[in-house]
Amino acid sequence: MVVKANLDALRSEIATVERMLSRKSSKSPLGRKSLERRLENLRALLDDGVSSPDQHASVALIFDGDPVVGAKSINMGFASQALKQYQDLIQSVISQGSDEQAAPPRRGRTKSSPPPGELFISGVMHGSFGFVLEEDSSQLELLNTRTKEAVVSADNFLQTTSSPEADFDQLLSEVDTKVFQRLRAFIRTLHDADAVLRISERDRTISLDAKNLSVAHERVMRSDILERETVMRGWLIGFSPVKRTFDFRDAETDTLVTGKVSPFMALQTLQTLQELTEHDEAQAMSLGRRYVANIHIKDVERADGTPLPTRYTLLSLTPE
Repeated sequence: MVVKANLDALRSEIATVERMLSRKSSKSPLGRKSLERRLENLRALLDDGVSSPDQHASVALIFDGDPVVGAKSINMGFASQALKQYQDLIQSVISQGSDEQAAPPRRGRTKSSPPPGELFISGVMHGSFGFVLEEDSSQLELLNTRTKEAVVSADNFLQTTSSPEADFDQLLSEVDTKVFQRLRAFIRTLHDADAVLRISERDRTISLDAKNLSVAHERVMRSDILERETVMRGWLIGFSPVKRTFDFRDAETDTLVTGKVSPFMALQTLQTLQELTEHDEAQAMSLGRRYVANIHIKDVERADGTPLPTRYTLLSLTPE
């Protein structure tokens, strides 16, 4: 698999060889023929890279700054810590909000296949010092793997966190505690080591320079996410498994709680409704009826100390 940095390097080398050919005298047929063969090979490599399937995860982490010595070596302690933290971030993105019972198994996976999110070092890159990370591609996939989707999401989180213009509040509202903690750990490692990073995927490169990492570090170190589950008793006022919304009046505080229905509960409810008769459907989820509700609560504190609105997610309902 090929990342954008590889393709860019091939294009740059092709341009260099083409310039050399344009200057090569016809009086040097051997030298000219050698350059033509080189150009043909480079173009073939580029064509293969552009046309190769990319359903599996492939990303290059290219480091620079204090941990990198010249373009040939990198501090081992920093590199091992940063790579592990990036791996942890990918795996936390995959597990965020997932329920194994709700997720259908992907075809082609076997018991011996690596778990989703596991990456392998498949090469190094010079010019700074980079590592090419790939997932196991021995299984044929028709759609993008969960690991590839997680890599794209994690890189989006890093880009949003480090960009002063990006909506960091939206990111805080989307990620769970584990993802945020691992995002924070990775950014702190880069910042404390005075490192800079380029992330090269198949079709894009994300640059985290010293200024970007300073913004990201301040944001993640001064923000926080607190999550908990609670049980409420009261009345179901509104419920839509399609729109994934609910309204519930808490009997103890007489307050109206509004939020989202969890993906698993919404799917389970829709499947149940499809199997019910018209009479049973009317009794299945009665508005105004008393229930015991299991609710996930998420509180977010911004970097400036102000809170975001509390988010409620309905996990289950049991009739009283």
